[in-house]
Parts: sequence; structure tokens; C-alpha cells
Amino acid sequence: MDDGVRDMKRSRGESGSAQLAILLVGMALIALTWLGTLNALRTERRAAVAHENVQLANKALLFETQVRRQLLAVEQTLRILESEWERDPAGFDLASWHRRARVLADLALYIYIADAQGIIRSSTRPDRVGVDISSQEAFQNRASVTLDDDGMFIGPPTHDPIARQWQIGLARRLDSKDGRFAGIIGLGYNTAVVATFFHLADLGSHGMVALVGAGHGRIYASAGAGGLESGGSIAGSPLFGAMLAAPDGFWTGASVPGGEVRMHALRRVVDRPFAVVLGVDPAQKLAPHYARQRVAWLFAGGTTLFLLIIMAVLTRELRAARQREAKLAQDRLALEGANAQQAAARELAEARSGQLDATLLGMSDGVAMVDADMRLVQWNSRFSDYTGVPADMLRVGVPMAELLRAQARRGEFGAVDVEAEVARRMAVLRAGSQMGVIERARPDGRFLELRRRSLPTGGFVTLYADITERKRAERALESARELAETAAADKSRFVAIVSHEIRTPLNTLLNALLLLNSGDLPPAQRGVLGVARQSGDALLSLLDDILEMSRADAGQLTLRPGIFALRPLLEGVLAIFHDQAATRGIFLRLEVSAGVPDRLYTDAGRLRQVLMNLVSNAMKYSQPGLIELKVTTLMAAGRTILRLGLCDSGPAIDPANRPRLFQPFSRLEQPNSPLKPGTGLGLVICQRLTALMGGQIGYVEAPENRNEFWIILPILPNPADEARTLRPASRRMLPRTRVLLVDDIVANRAIIATLLRREGHMVDVAGSGEAAVAAARQTPYDIVLMDVFMPGMNGLDATRALRGQAAAMPHCGMTVAMPHCATTAAMPILALTANTGEEDAARCIAAGMNDMLSKPVEISTLLAAIARYAWPGHPAPELARLDLDAGGSIFPGHGAPSTEASVMPALDEPRLTELRTNLAPSLLADLVDQCLKDLAVRLPVLKSAVAMGGSEQIEAEAHAMAGMAASYAMGALEFRLRRVILAARHENQAAAHEAAAGLDDDLARTDAALRSIFSSISA
Repeated sequence: MDDGVRDMKRSRGESGSAQLAILLVGMALIALTWLGTLNALRTERRAAVAHENVQLANKALLFETQVRRQLLAVEQTLRILESEWERDPAGFDLASWHRRARVLADLALYIYIADAQGIIRSSTRPDRVGVDISSQEAFQNRASVTLDDDGMFIGPPTHDPIARQWQIGLARRLDSKDGRFAGIIGLGYNTAVVATFFHLADLGSHGMVALVGAGHGRIYASAGAGGLESGGSIAGSPLFGAMLAAPDGFWTGASVPGGEVRMHALRRVVDRPFAVVLGVDPAQKLAPHYARQRVAWLFAGGTTLFLLIIMAVLTRELRAARQREAKLAQDRLALEGANAQQAAARELAEARSGQLDATLLGMSDGVAMVDADMRLVQWNSRFSDYTGVPADMLRVGVPMAELLRAQARRGEFGAVDVEAEVARRMAVLRAGSQMGVIERARPDGRFLELRRRSLPTGGFVTLYADITERKRAERALESARELAETAAADKSRFVAIVSHEIRTPLNTLLNALLLLNSGDLPPAQRGVLGVARQSGDALLSLLDDILEMSRADAGQLTLRPGIFALRPLLEGVLAIFHDQAATRGIFLRLEVSAGVPDRLYTDAGRLRQVLMNLVSNAMKYSQPGLIELKVTTLMAAGRTILRLGLCDSGPAIDPANRPRLFQPFSRLEQPNSPLKPGTGLGLVICQRLTALMGGQIGYVEAPENRNEFWIILPILPNPADEARTLRPASRRMLPRTRVLLVDDIVANRAIIATLLRREGHMVDVAGSGEAAVAAARQTPYDIVLMDVFMPGMNGLDATRALRGQAAAMPHCGMTVAMPHCATTAAMPILALTANTGEEDAARCIAAGMNDMLSKPVEISTLLAAIARYAWPGHPAPELARLDLDAGGSIFPGHGAPSTEASVMPALDEPRLTELRTNLAPSLLADLVDQCLKDLAVRLPVLKSAVAMGGSEQIEAEAHAMAGMAASYAMGALEFRLRRVILAARHENQAAAHEAAAGLDDDLARTDAALRSIFSSISA
């Protein structure tokens, strides 16, 4: 064996030297091949890049020439229009000139003429007539020139929301005949020329072209896949740095940081503050070079592969010789190792066989293992006892048919034909249909559980367990259940009989009270008699509930709805407990808010029963003080909700006991209470009855360590009223009103302005508080509609500025004040906001506003507000105010249940009907589309604020989105946003996260619903 090892080592040394020589020669040849290929490819690439740069430079020059010529044509046309207007301002017809100025047909989106005050007096787009542009840069630039410098102002890129295109504002100064400033003439230069050139220049699918500000890097227009967006900026980017370093050069790199690398041609527009940028994808433009490069790679790779094959063949021959020499030694060693492994395996098998025998012997269950030929291969001693098979016939290899035959002969399967039963059971076992768990009764009364499982090699193993005791326990449990059901039925019959026997004398008592009430009694006694009568009615209703308890358990309780007066019912409930409250030093008070209907349609008896239970509990557990029943209305998803809250004088219920409030037979003991505790069923019955009436009941800890149990019920319409057809009231026309609409959301401004202009009113819009203050200083408005939440100067600060600016004007302190001072000081200002709680209203009034309107505001409500504050002497319907709780939530507190927006309808149908009634379908479709886009942009900002936990930013962003959603009938989305606002106000980050989690789904549902409605219009 030692000689064989030495021969193997010597052979390996000789073959190793030969292999090293082959490897060195082969690697040298491969290196020479690749060096030559790389040098040739490098030279060819430099030539290809130079050719593409020349082509790209020619296209950049062509684009620069086109832009320069178009701007020159526009400037010359504006100069001609300026000259014609100055020659005869009164007789100048802009529409006629626009039709004749063919050069502007594709270059200008619109042309306008504004007077010296910045008001557009004439425009090729009628919707811009009357718009105030005095604050725009184009107007201020031309107005600031002392004398006409014959120059043309070129403004920054802006996006036209109506045309939905990017434009560049161009303007020239207009002078009167005496040389004074008379206004400007301007147009919107259509930057779509960039897209036109992109399609003509053949820059490839990944190419791009852009028009960029030469000094500041702002993007005026772009086309292609460069990642440069119109209105953006490349200031500070490597591309802008290359433009400053070489205005008419080349640069290769990413068009935007982190973007795709391109070859760029840069060229500055002569006499204009622009530069053009063209970019192409190197992979597309250098495709021929890359194709030749691949061929070269294939050639070099093929050569390398050939050399490697030669090297491998030579090496393999050397290894084959060495392997043949070592094979005999290896075979000898392997044979010796196999013999040793065989001996070890035999010892291991004997040990495992002993372990298996010991395991089977110690098992409490019987075990039997059968092979694929249905012959017994393994068993334990309990197998014979559990199956009835004689122990003396158990041996390895006994057929399963013999074991079954022995069982059948001993009566294990009952009185059967032995051979037929054996054949049937063998067929079942071969089919494998009896795998799993099987139960079988033995003739001696014992029960067996057979757990049978297939073996991987065929056959199966069966465990036999005695389950006689378990079967007896199951039978006992079944008997106990039958006894319990019988006892429950007997109890229900007993309760029904007792309740019926009590009802008879109670009816007699109630009839006696009725007869007494018909007599001549003093007022005090008649009041006591009324209380007794109501108590009897309540007791009779309770007896009815006891009779129907079996129905309640089966979910078969029914309502007896009807029309009833609400306030007398509430006063009657409190009157029942008046004497008891006086004894305990408790004062009962009823507070019904304005707007609560006088009459309701529901089950008055069920409502009285719930309220009496709640008042009774408050009397038992509260301290001396005030118990107050507050009744209000709320709005949720376009429906009116009735809320009844019973607030006691405390102390607050221990948090550990609160989960037991609505559990059956759960009682909260009150040691100091003189009253006997109840059965623990009252709140459970209240919960069932409230749910039956379509409402909810809950508990919340009130301020000052008090308790409040609340009920919310839907206000159902009277079926008799639903059959009537209501005629819409005719709308009274108001005098033409000059309105200033202030809102930072374009979608909100568009819909309100459109509705008011449709009614014939003049509407100016402002997108910020600063713009609103500036506009009010220039023009006396009849009324101002002010949004509250805006970035920068909000609506409250803008109102304070407007109210204080009259006193700040120097001439307003003179004896004879200027008329505009009085107008500014008395100008009505109404808040438009999605938050209409009492705290919000107080803040608006304190800032100087006259009133507050809730978004979405109906056109009839808005016109009524204008009539009330701008034209107080004009007949118009009064403004309806709806007092909602802060945030619009219909559930108090954080622990109360909430209506999920995901189960609410996506759209508010009444609001949508109003919009479709008052607006043209195409215009409404455009406004809705713009609103959905704005919401999609704002949603990531809101979610980021929620993740960061900034309560003020969350409330501001959610308020803006809620106003947009409300204005455009997005009911479910508005409801969830109001929940986010409420959580932010309470600084409850967990609730804000939970409420914001479904915003994506609600926006998607809303988007799909609205686009489905307006798809036919947009098509």
C-alpha cells in the first residue's frame, strides 16, 4: 500500500510540470489576441463618436435657428399690433388681426390686451377677459419702463390649466398718444414647437430636446425621454454646468441626476435668453459600432475558446495517464473501506432492531405493520389483545387475509359470512380507502380507534387505541346538553306564563289610571298620575320584552315604528326619575339643540326603554350633581344622524371594567349607592334594541372624570312623506355682485367661480392670502369668499389684514373719509372651510369674518349667503347653518366605533346631482379630471406627513384634500380625510395612521366611479 502511494506522488509531479508549460504558452497567445482586438475597437469608437457629434451639432443648429426665427416672427407681429393699436385704440379689433396674423396660428395659444390697471380688456380666449394681471411679472416689467424701449418681455414658463399646455408669456408695452403707459399686449408662446422638432429630428426613442433658460437653468419646454419636465430646473446639475462652460459645445452624461447617460449638443439662441439642448442615446446612435464590436468580441472569444480547447485536450491526456496508474491503488483502498463499512452497517442494523422491539413492547397502543404484499412484518404484544387475533398465529409473513379470517371466526365483525367479509375487507385495504382514523366497536363492548397510515415502500402501519372511556364521556356530555336544552325550554315557558299572569293585573292598573286621568284632578295630582301612567307603560313594554326574549336569542325581535313627538318622550323619561333624583341630590336636565326634528319615525317604545335603562344606571352609580341628556344632529355621508348623549356626574368607570359594560350578567358594584344593583342585562338589551333600530350605542369618558353613554340613530323619512312629490323652489335673481374668491386649490376655485359666473356675477380669484389683500386694496368688492387653510398668509391672517388696512391708510383718518375706506372696513367676508366646528367658527368670527360656510357649499346656500350679507335688503332665502362637530365625525371620543369609509358609497349622490344640474357636462368632466390629478399629487405629501407625525401639517394637508373631495361629491374620501383631521387635532398618531391607511383605496374607488360616469363625455 505504501509503494502505491509513492508511485502516485511521483506521477503527479511529472504531469504537473507539463501542465504548467501548456498553461503559460496558451495564456500568452490569448493575451496577444485580446490586446490587438481592444486597440482596434478603441480607434473605431473614437471615429464613431466624432461622427455622431457632428450630426447632433447640425440638428442643434437647426433647432436654434427655428426657435430664433419663430421668436423674431412673434416679436415683429406684436410690434405691428402695437403700432396699429397706438394709432387707433378705439377702432382696434384684436379678433380681426388674429385671423389675419397667420404666423401666430401655431405659435400663440392666445393674444390679449390689458389696460393700464392690469385688467384684460380684449383676448382671443374669452375666459380671460376681465382677469386682473396687474400682479403678474409681464405687466409690472413693462409698466416699470419709463419710456418705451421697444423691447419685448419674455416671461418664465407657465402651465395653462385650460389649454393644458406649457407656454412662455411674451409682452410689449402700449403707450397712449401723449406717451403715457396705456397697458400691454401679450401672447402665450406655444412651446409645443419642441415636441414638433423632436419628432422631425429623429433623435431616437430615448432621445430628448429641451429649451432651457441660459442664465438660470429653468426648463421652458421639453420633449422625449430625457427626464426633464417643463417648468422644472437644471440649475446646479452637471448638465447646466457644462452649458455655462461651453454654451456651443458637447457634453456626455446624465440629463438629470441619476438618470440615463446621453450624448448632448448645446447651443445658445442668438439674442435670446435661451439655450437648446439635444440628447441622444449612445446605445442607439453607436449601434453600428457596437455591432462591429460584438463581431470583434466573438472573434477574440472564438480564438480564446479554440486555444482553451487545445489546452484542455493536452491536459486531459496527461491526467488520463496519471489516473490509469493510480486506479489499481484506489480500487484496493476502496475494497478495504467497503468491507469495514459493511461490518459497521450490520452492527447498526442489529442495534436499531433491538431499539424497535423495545419501543413496540413499551407502547400502550397496539401496533401492526403490513408490507406491500399484505403480509405481517411487525407487531407488539397489545395487537392480539385489541384485535382478537390469537397470539400463537402471529409470525412474520402471515397474510393479512388469515388475520381477518381469524377475527371473523371469533365474531369481531358480527354475524357475517366469513369468506365474503374477508374478501370485502381485503379489497378495501388494497384500494387504500381506509387510511386515516377509523372507530370500531368490539363484541365485548369496548371501542377501538384505528389510525392507519401508508408506508413509503408500500403496505401500511396501524395503531390500535382503546377509546372506551372517551366514548362514555361523550355520551354523558350529550345527555347533559339535552337536559340543558330541556331546562332552557322549561325556563322560557315559565317566564312566558309568569309574564302573562303579571300582564293581566298590570293592564287593570293602567286602565284604572286612565279612568282617574279623565276625572277632575288638581294639576299636581294630574302630574303624579302622568308619571305613574308612563311608569306603567314602561313596565308593560318590559314585560313584552321578557315574552320576546326567546325571539331575541333567535334574532327575531321586531320593531313597531311610528311617528311620535320627540321632546315629550324625553321629558317623560326624565320625569319618571325626578323624585328619585331629588332624594339623591341629583339634578336632571334636558338640552335639545337647534335643528333636531320635532317628530321622528321609529319605535318610540324601544327608544324609551333604552333611555330609561341608561338613566336608571346613571342614578345608581353617579355621585350627586348634574345628569344631562343632550340631543343633537350630525351629518354623515349626506345623511342626518340623531345623537343622544347621557352624561352623569361621575366618577368615571374604571378602564378595567369598561370591556364588561355590554357583557351579559356583568354588574358594576357601587358601594355608596342606596339602590339595589340590576341583573346585568340592561345594557345588553339596550345594545340589541339600538342595533335593531339601525343605530349604535357606546361609552366614552367625558371631561372632569364623568361618564357619557351615547346613542346614534338614523333619522328615517316618514313613509307617508316619501310618496309626495316636492316641487323645487324657484331661485330669486340677485343683483350682479362683484365677488373675490380666495382659495389656494385650483380645482376648488374653478367650480365655485364657474357656478357664480353662471348666475351672472363677476368673480375675481386669488390663490393666496397675500394676493387677496392686494386685490381688495385695488378693487371694492361686494363680498369676499375666503378659504381658511392656505400656505403662507392663511385666511384668518388675510381677514385681519383687510379689517385693519382701512385704519392704516393715511387718508382714512381725515374728516371726510374716502368711500373705499368704508367699503373695505364693512366688506363682508365669509369663510369657506371643510372644518365647521364651534371652535373653528369662533376663530373665524374673532378674526373679523362675518360667517362661515361648510365645503361643499351648495349654490343655493351660497346665493343665500350673498343675499344676506351683500344685499341685505334684497329678498332671498335665509342661509342655513349646519352645526357639525369638529372634523365631521359622528362618533365621540377615541374608543367609540366608527363607520368605515370603505363600506360607504364612493360618491355623494345629492352633491353629484347638484353639480351635473348646474354645470355643462364637458366642463364638469374637465374640472373633475383636474381635481383627481391634484388629489393624486397631494396624497403622497399627506401620507409622508402622517409618517413623520406632524399634527399641524397633517391637518393642513388633509383639510385641503377634504375641501376638494367635498366640492366634487367624493363622499367616502371626504369622510376618511375628516377622520384624519380629527385624529391630528387630538394628536392621536395611531388613529391618524389607521384612518390614512385606506386613502389609496378610497381615491382609487372614487377615480374609477367618476371616470366611469364621465367617460362618455370625454370620449
